[in-house]
Amino acid sequence: MIKYAAFLRGINVGGHHIVKMEDLRGIFASMNFENVKTYIQSGNVIFETAETNADALAEKIERELEKSFGFEIKTMPRTLAGLAEIAARNPFKDAEAGAQVYISFLSAAPDAELKDAVVSLSNDFEAFRFRDREMYYLRRPDNPAKDLFSNNFIEKRLKLAATTRNVTTVNKILLLK
Repeated sequence: MIKYAAFLRGINVGGHHIVKMEDLRGIFASMNFENVKTYIQSGNVIFETAETNADALAEKIERELEKSFGFEIKTMPRTLAGLAEIAARNPFKDAEAGAQVYISFLSAAPDAELKDAVVSLSNDFEAFRFRDREMYYLRRPDNPAKDLFSNNFIEKRLKLAATTRNVTTVNKILLLK
């Protein structure tokens, strides 16, 4: 069995697309996933399955969630082993005190030109880096301007679905093994 974390996009945000974690656990269990757990209300599901194809897994989960809730919920699954590697490869892990680091989980690897265009937006207060199907975002303290970063901004720029978690959340999910 392979352990996965599925990151769901756009649930329980601003009072929209409300999904109870108890219901989410039940749906994942009904798909014959084992040892299903959720972490906080933003749509983080940890589970085990024999499925090795993450794209096929995402499609299966998305179909079942739409059938159950009546709206589309993009899902970005990562193996826990892969998630540990994603956390370890964080290019901003030595960021100064007060800085915030986020990881955006992308539905596919971004186009090189689009990725380069986002990286070129880095400045003294915000920085963007990519590795595979993840984008790392650093927000330095005392940013005087409106942040460039938002999930919608990333999706429009990269033409991909994305969902974002702060590094603290990612590290806590890794502890739930």
